Amino acid sequence: ADMVAKLFGHMVEECRAMLTDDALFQALNASMFDLAVIDPFNFCPYIYVHKLGVPFVALDATPAFFSGRNAHLPAPPTYVPAMSSQLTDNMDLLGRLKNTFLWVVSSVMDSYILSLFDKLRLSHGVRPDLTFAEMMGRAEVWMYQSD
Repeated sequence: ADMVAKLFGHMVEECRAMLTDDALFQALNASMFDLAVIDPFNFCPYIYVHKLGVPFVALDATPAFFSGRNAHLPAPPTYVPAMSSQLTDNMDLLGRLKNTFLWVVSSVMDSYILSLFDKLRLSHGVRPDLTFAEMMGRAEVWMYQSD
């Protein structure tokens, strides 16, 4: 858990540095992008695209730390195996209990990680009218690797 906290703490600091770089955002705005393709492993791109007002596609090839539930992707733990669980969609009762436990642990991690980026987002006034999960759910398309 400490390693995860350090990793995402570092990502938050990088994000803070980019959000305070006015020259960077002026250059990005001048580029007038039609669409952004983001990797949601780092939650900061959600903040960038909403600050820029650019539609986006989320390409999630490494969902190890992300369950998909915050983006409203359907993945009930009774049928969809958790990442790295070595379970299949054909689970017995014990497998479903294990998967549900992993889902709960993942939910706690997701909430902690999102709270770090949410505080940063709100401190910069980026879409205070939305929750972070609502921002994530505004992707034009989600390409999500769940196996």
